[in-house]
Amino acid sequence: MKEIKMFLNKACIITGLIFLLTSCNQNKDYSISEPVNQNQALQDLYINDINECKFYTAQLSITKKRDSLEFYFLKARNSFKKVEPILSFHDINNYNFLNAPNILKVEEEDLTDIKINNPQSFQTLEELIFTDQLDIESIHKTSNIIASRLELLSKNSDLSYYQPYHILWMVRKQILRTATTGVTGFDSPVLENSLDDAVTALAKTKQILSLYSSKFKESPLEDRWHTHFQQAQIFLKSTDFNHFNRYESSLIISIRS
Repeated sequence: MKEIKMFLNKACIITGLIFLLTSCNQNKDYSISEPVNQNQALQDLYINDINECKFYTAQLSITKKRDSLEFYFLKARNSFKKVEPILSFHDINNYNFLNAPNILKVEEEDLTDIKINNPQSFQTLEELIFTDQLDIESIHKTSNIIASRLELLSKNSDLSYYQPYHILWMVRKQILRTATTGVTGFDSPVLENSLDDAVTALAKTKQILSLYSSKFKESPLEDRWHTHFQQAQIFLKSTDFNHFNRYESSLIISIRS
């Protein structure tokens, strides 16, 4: 009888411990939320911007009116500049394809194999749309090719392996691009819309950095990053394309960002 009582006491103690541990674990689950998956958020942001760009580009392939073509091109172009910081870092070949200058490219493997490639890029579309004589067939063909390339990117991009240092490399690369070719008119040879494009690209870069704010060990450092980004955008908006001091801007954008 005595042994039975001892057994029951031990059983009660063990049951109590199990209940206590279970209660503690439950409290822990409710009090601490799961950390945000920054890479998934980055992936979603990237794919959403690609799909937005693809939508506006696809509209160009079914539009014939000049005002509609101009409207959808500007929308697509703006969306492409949102995609630029990640795309140019993650997939430079596709970025160069989509942002290539409208110049014939000759590739010569040997004397019997010479290829002449016509660019199919946003710069090509700009020159086709903002001109006196519209070539609707070429506009539709080019926009279809670009939309197909964007569709391919939306289905075959994986950013899950990115580490915080990848994000810093991406940000640095976009700053350098903006401070050099981004303000020269290279991306917008007809409209000369490079300054607005640069503002869009920097705003997206700032947003990307914000996704990883928890990685900053010092809050003042993060605040300085965001302040410099904002100052750079204000500086780019302060004048027009023809009066913009590009030498000064390259120094200011690089130093402030």
